[in-house]
Amino acid sequence: GLQTSNTIFETLKDLSNDHPAFGQKILIRILMTDDEDRRDQVIRATNRQTAVTDASLYATETIQRDIEQFLLGADWYYDRRKNFYKNAGKKVSRIVGILSLAQSLMAAGLNRPDDARARPGSVIKKDEVYRSIFDAGIPLELYLWVVESQAAVDRELAAKIQDRATRNNLRFHALTALTTIMAGRTVDSLGSLKAIAKRDNLPNGVDVKLAVVTAQEAFEGYIASCGLRGEAVAKGRDFIGQLNAASLAAADEAASTTSTENEAPA
Repeated sequence: GLQTSNTIFETLKDLSNDHPAFGQKILIRILMTDDEDRRDQVIRATNRQTAVTDASLYATETIQRDIEQFLLGADWYYDRRKNFYKNAGKKVSRIVGILSLAQSLMAAGLNRPDDARARPGSVIKKDEVYRSIFDAGIPLELYLWVVESQAAVDRELAAKIQDRATRNNLRFHALTALTTIMAGRTVDSLGSLKAIAKRDNLPNGVDVKLAVVTAQEAFEGYIASCGLRGEAVAKGRDFIGQLNAASLAAADEAASTTSTENEAPA
């Protein structure tokens, strides 16, 4: 493969043409197939001897190809092969990687924005965690919903907060707040998330703004009370209880306001 051929080239490039090494032969096995499943099996098997990221190995799975194809239909580019779409000239703002989607799934569906923020690599390092968020039984529209929701949250944060560090600390927590507000309860499994994560139920601007404000106010209030730095709060589990409580209160208030408006005389 590329690593082997590059190593041979680097070793021999400065040797004279009559060096004995050029008389040696290397056995090469070439596999030719149009079967993507077979190709990905070979990629996965032959890269086990070197250090390869977990995301790269998972990229060969059928569920990952299915997500890629589904997102393409909505003009999102799922970069299961790192930098594939970037090198193809696609807009960076429309490219989503496996790890970034996994982080958003942890925040939106498992109520774990702290892990998404603090331990992005470990999100898919444990097989049981990976299987809980990437499964053939999960509707593909859920993945699109999470991608669209995270993008909406990120846009609102960019418009509201100038400091990049603060935005990074809040983006997953605001997404958690959004799912809580839309569901009217804490969402801690993708099975629960399926109830709202539908293509025809993307979050509206009101819900997104409310989620960002709720997360920001809860975040700032917690920092003021505990004296910790923002990054430490975002990466810690202790803040999640306060975030959930604030999000549920916001959901109740929003529901009450909607009910009052509906009951008002015409």
